[in-house]
Amino acid sequence: MALTCTISPRRMKNIWLAAVSLLLALLTGCTSTPPILSIGLLGPFEGRHRRQGYEALYAVRLALADSGTEYHLLALDDGGTLESAEQRAAALALDQSVVHVLLVGELANDPLVKVQLKQPFTSVQPSTLPDEAFRQRYLASARYAPTPNALALASYRAALSVTTSARR
Repeated sequence: MALTCTISPRRMKNIWLAAVSLLLALLTGCTSTPPILSIGLLGPFEGRHRRQGYEALYAVRLALADSGTEYHLLALDDGGTLESAEQRAAALALDQSVVHVLLVGELANDPLVKVQLKQPFTSVQPSTLPDEAFRQRYLASARYAPTPNALALASYRAALSVTTSARR
């Protein structure tokens, strides 16, 4: 006695649709995501030197936008004390997505803070005043951006240098 099994055309169509759907779902799950790369910014965002931190923050954001790269910005307040600046630098060192750290202000540039970092870092120091073209682009980049001074231009150049060297 032979058993025969017949499958209706409609049922066969449903089986094929299910198989194709399963295959597409498996292939979609196989795509790899690119790693997230971040630039750390450690500086004063609270207290009497907060203007320095925000001047650097807006300049680094502008540099990342101008670079056309997919870097993320991870900005941390130095906490207002050397101890807290050291702790925050140590936290940045643990973050594997952070490939470079920009240091702004007196506390962030202390040698005890720098030794906490495992990543390359740049001590951002004010240099020359920005020209009018930079000043206008900087102010247009954010509604509450402070008036840019020499620290803004130095921060912009430092961030742009990091993103440019990483593309090589």
